[in-house]
Amino acid sequence: TDIRPKLKEEHPDFNFGQLGKLIGQRYKDLTADEKAKFEKMAENDKLRYAREMEIYKKKQKSKMAAKKEESEDDESSSGSDSD
Repeated sequence: TDIRPKLKEEHPDFNFGQLGKLIGQRYKDLTADEKAKFEKMAENDKLRYAREMEIYKKKQKSKMAAKKEESEDDESSSGSDSD
């Protein structure tokens, strides 16, 4: 399904932007049935992204909580030595 290498072979003088335009035009010319495959792939990728982002956010939240606890511990231990 990766058409870029084929197009690069057919048009070796095309730069990245020109290849992108050609690929875009080919996609635009697809029928709805032909596009359905790519739309399904995009939907699956959106779901994967959402799952991974939730995991990432939870990890970041845990890291921030740990840092906050660590800084509070540092402040309380340094404050008691001032007597």
